[in-house]
Amino acid sequence: FVLNAGIDVSFLAVKIFAAACVKVQLENFRVDVDAIEQAVIDHNAKMVLLCAPNNPDGGTIAPDTLQRLLNLNAISVLDEAYVSFAKPNLEGEFGDSNHARLVSQYPNLVILRTFSKWAGLAGLRCGYGVFAPEIVRYLLTIKQPYNINVAARAAALASLDDLPLLTERVQMMISERDRLYAELANIDYLDAVPNSHSNFILAAVIGRSAVDLKNELAKRGILVRHFAKPRLENHIRISVGTPEQSEKLIKTLRELS
Repeated sequence: FVLNAGIDVSFLAVKIFAAACVKVQLENFRVDVDAIEQAVIDHNAKMVLLCAPNNPDGGTIAPDTLQRLLNLNAISVLDEAYVSFAKPNLEGEFGDSNHARLVSQYPNLVILRTFSKWAGLAGLRCGYGVFAPEIVRYLLTIKQPYNINVAARAAALASLDDLPLLTERVQMMISERDRLYAELANIDYLDAVPNSHSNFILAAVIGRSAVDLKNELAKRGILVRHFAKPRLENHIRISVGTPEQSEKLIKTLRELS
């Protein structure tokens, strides 16, 4: 496996199947396709696994980068848990279902999706994949006999029945994310990573402790994610909420200046 460093995977599964993992670091929050290509060659990797949009910065994969990955002698797996929050560019490369259409052209492309984010079904573990037929046939020979549980099935079907409302809410979150970016630009101790295509915004905390900031916000009923991992030192991740929640956040951040 060649793993994009932004993805959180279970190394237990890797150990069970006696696979080796090679981590390739992001370059300024973007996929380092040169490093991935070299890693695939050096390690004879069979699979490249990436998030698109990525977590925690919300970055996407450029069309030419994806094309280069698909030209490798490896399976490229795109974890698109947040893709419904991605705004299409002029070529229409991002947004719900765009990459999935490429599977018919590239049998080495695998798309993974979930109901957890856009439909709010986190915890029910309901999702799906888009695969080439030959990969599906192989997966069916090794998959466990269990499918999703009854609660997850009922919730997924209800979400599909209520698709117009859920789609409207996703669009509202995209608009609110863009507005929140503009407001955060006026907070002098935060440096937001631009162009998030997800339902959150990653920001570096400048000149003060991100842990202290997180704790101060928590005292006021506002919860943000704090990161202390390598290359993410002193960062917080802000989830996009309602306009009222955004207003409370911005007001509090100004008070804490």
